[in-house]
Amino acid sequence: MSINLALESALSGLLTSQKALDVVSNNISNLNTPGYSRKVLVEESNVVNGVGAGVMAQSIQRSVDQGLTNTLQTANGTLTQFTSADSYYSQMQNMFGTPSDQSSISSLIQTMANAVQTMESTPDQTVTTVTNAASQVTNSLQTMSTKIQASRADADQQIGAAVTAVNTALGNIANLNNEIATNGVSGVSTDDLKDQRDQQLKTLASYINFVAFDRPDGSLSIYTNQGSPLLDAQAQTVNHNSTAAVEPRMSFDAASGTGALQGVSVNGKDISSQITNGKLAALLQVRDSILPNLQSQIDTLAQAMQTTLNQVNNRGTSWPTGGQSFTGSKTFIDPAQQRISLSGGDSSMVLVNADGSEKARTTISTIMQSYLQSANIPLTDSYSINQLADGMNGWLNTQFNTTGITYAQVNPSGQFSIQLPQTSTVSLAFRDQRTQQFESGVSSDNLTSASGGKAMNVTGPLTFRDSAGNVYSTTVSATDSLMDIANKINALGGLTASMTAVSGSSPQLYQLQVTNNAGNDMTLDPDAPSSGATAVSGLGINASRSQAASDVAVNFNADGTGTNFTSSGYVSASVQANVTGELSFRDSNGLMANVLVSATDSLATIAQHINAANPRSLNASVSTAGNRAHLVVTNLAGNQMSIDGSGGGYQSSPAAAFSSAGTALTVTSGGTAYTVNFAAGSNLGVVAGAINTNAVMTAAGIKATVGTDGTNSWLSVTNASGLPLSFSGNATGNGANLLQFNLNPSDALGLAPPPDQTVAGFSNFLGLNDLLVTGRPVTTFESQTLTKNFTTTTSSNLDLSSAEWVNGDPATGGPQSFNLNFAAGSTLADIAKQINAQAVTYDSTHLQLGAFKAQAGTLTVGNGIVPIGTVSLGAGDSLSTVAAKINANTSMAAAGVRAIVATDGSNEWLRVYDQQGVPLNFSGPAQGQLAGQLAFNNNQLVTAAIAVDGSGQRLRVYSNNNRTLQATGTLTTQTN
Repeated sequence: MSINLALESALSGLLTSQKALDVVSNNISNLNTPGYSRKVLVEESNVVNGVGAGVMAQSIQRSVDQGLTNTLQTANGTLTQFTSADSYYSQMQNMFGTPSDQSSISSLIQTMANAVQTMESTPDQTVTTVTNAASQVTNSLQTMSTKIQASRADADQQIGAAVTAVNTALGNIANLNNEIATNGVSGVSTDDLKDQRDQQLKTLASYINFVAFDRPDGSLSIYTNQGSPLLDAQAQTVNHNSTAAVEPRMSFDAASGTGALQGVSVNGKDISSQITNGKLAALLQVRDSILPNLQSQIDTLAQAMQTTLNQVNNRGTSWPTGGQSFTGSKTFIDPAQQRISLSGGDSSMVLVNADGSEKARTTISTIMQSYLQSANIPLTDSYSINQLADGMNGWLNTQFNTTGITYAQVNPSGQFSIQLPQTSTVSLAFRDQRTQQFESGVSSDNLTSASGGKAMNVTGPLTFRDSAGNVYSTTVSATDSLMDIANKINALGGLTASMTAVSGSSPQLYQLQVTNNAGNDMTLDPDAPSSGATAVSGLGINASRSQAASDVAVNFNADGTGTNFTSSGYVSASVQANVTGELSFRDSNGLMANVLVSATDSLATIAQHINAANPRSLNASVSTAGNRAHLVVTNLAGNQMSIDGSGGGYQSSPAAAFSSAGTALTVTSGGTAYTVNFAAGSNLGVVAGAINTNAVMTAAGIKATVGTDGTNSWLSVTNASGLPLSFSGNATGNGANLLQFNLNPSDALGLAPPPDQTVAGFSNFLGLNDLLVTGRPVTTFESQTLTKNFTTTTSSNLDLSSAEWVNGDPATGGPQSFNLNFAAGSTLADIAKQINAQAVTYDSTHLQLGAFKAQAGTLTVGNGIVPIGTVSLGAGDSLSTVAAKINANTSMAAAGVRAIVATDGSNEWLRVYDQQGVPLNFSGPAQGQLAGQLAFNNNQLVTAAIAVDGSGQRLRVYSNNNRTLQATGTLTTQTN
């Protein structure tokens, strides 16, 4: 080796060592610099012509364990996630307080419980205390709810801020990527740039989980764990639109990316479900899961308290002192069609004098049986809410010796109200009780003999009906003694009648007691006024007062639809039903069958007719309950169905042709007579037109339609109130070309659907004496927490309705309710999807009032598969004319398609909807975007979403625009 080469080798060693010292010195000086990574000098042997010539510095490299770095980034994200969630947990903990805090919810509930217990011994002194305690509890719950929603709104805003921070970090990383790539090509060190990039990656990891991949040029690509790009050639923009005010009904489903709230998205694709770590994950969980679950628990507690306290308080509605004014808390959407029946006892309705003595007593069942009987309506178990009010009015008018006074009604807000005369000192009270035993009144004139040998001088039938379906009936003669009557009842079997001595009477008095041997609750048919019968009233038989108080079950059907219908009881399947008319069954697909029923048909014969009419869709059979036969009609598809005319409609006798022999028809409703005139020889269409164009009859809610099965036609007359009608005039009668009106065959047979809801307690059902009342309209319904693999066990239905869709709210006017059917095995996601697809109206473009003038053409409405019907529009047709043509189209009417003109005062638009919630589509020259054409858009009235609740999930259904909402149906029994 030459001396020069040796010197150069030594010099290279010194220079390399100097560089190493520089690297060490730089490492030491940056010891506390955030994000700085230790640098290492990489040395390389210098070889000249195969001979070692010292050492040289190849490069300075970062000393980084990438695996450890990735682990630290994930751990940092997890720490941030837990820290972010913990801040909200702390807020909630402070809100609830500890059990020992006097202001905590548990302490307030205990205070209310103590006040209720004290009231039992000193009622006069502690009523106010109970009320104040209940008020404190409800105020506390409302405050909690407000704070929870405020925290959700804060979390939503924080999501927006976090998204901004993510975009900033991604932008910084993208810039550093460009510099690293450029410096790498130029041979300039990129180590410090990579340190800066790692620092940005650490920041990014604190907000969101991701995976990063090195590219050949030294830059990085960043994706979510599921592969959605966050940064590739350039940074993608992450989006979130915050909501100004968050309400309990608002939710977001990360799995589907849908809901009233917004998630986190990239390029229009929601990635919320992919965010599982970091601050964003915590904020989404807080907003969409943790706080909603807490709200659900508070709602559950509030509902349970309200239900329990109201039920207990309603068990004795102002009992025994009574009250003069009641307004229920339950809202009825359509009291003409919504029906109830009672089971498990009855509810006594008692008028109480000022001194506490009874002025008069009856039961709800007795009132309604008398009411139906007087209206020539067969005795059935169910009656409408309007009929209930009308029946109460009849009894109260009798007791107060008045005529035509409305004491009970459904007020304009849809609540059942009762107002006694303000000048009267009499008050009203209700009491639910069992009705397993009935007893006669006591009279010294007739009941002085223990042998019962004295003739009672009453006549007519005594007919007892029990909850098992048995009917026990005997006829009383004028010469029968009390003992004779008891013997006749005992001979029936199933009942025990005895004469019981009245304690303390002098001379000794007796009364008749009738007990159901099986312990079933009973009702007693009242005397039929037209028959002159006096057995019930003359003996003064009523449910025994000594029976235990017990909540009666109120069975409620919200819309007159059901998957099956069951008739009233008949002596046998072969006895004549004495029913005349046409039974028309409909479901969401339209008309299922028209079945002509004649007076000589038995239940068995009617079942045969129904099965022959549509064996694929309907099944009719005769079942037995007790000693009575019942007709049962079932929709084989398990869908909701209805029967035309149900709920108070009347039909003329079906005929192949009709040419009126008379010229006048008088329809009487509620004591008021309405008369229409028409020419002799008029057909049914002319008669219907005369009724429908009579302004007074229209205002009274009386409407006529012509029905046909292709062979026979009939006139149907209905009353919007659902109250009974009567008919007279020279156009009526039993003969050719005369209108012989009968109660529609559905009501005449007593065909009724199963209840959508059963509530314990008559007063509790109406909410006549609620202690706790919801302070705001109910706009949201939520199921209980269900497993994530929940499916419905049977086919089910859900009826969604709102008074504001119909009355007083043009912007949402339209359907009265949506009747939705769900197949067995439906998941919550299936149910939500179906609700969102079907609870929709279709609105045309909003135009200035009177501005729309149609182009000539046709408009076809379909169900997405086949056309339903087509209407022809004339040039210049208004929206009202178009709506009238749609409503007059028989195919569309049969399918449940309806149209209205909605307005907000300045603009108007055509709203088309299907009453069964079937999705609609529109086609034809009259549909489009040009002037004179109708452009339809979907208007979502109800939204359904899935809310995650711990390891389970809830179905949340809410009315858009804060409209009140009612939800009933068999689905609620599977999810609540």
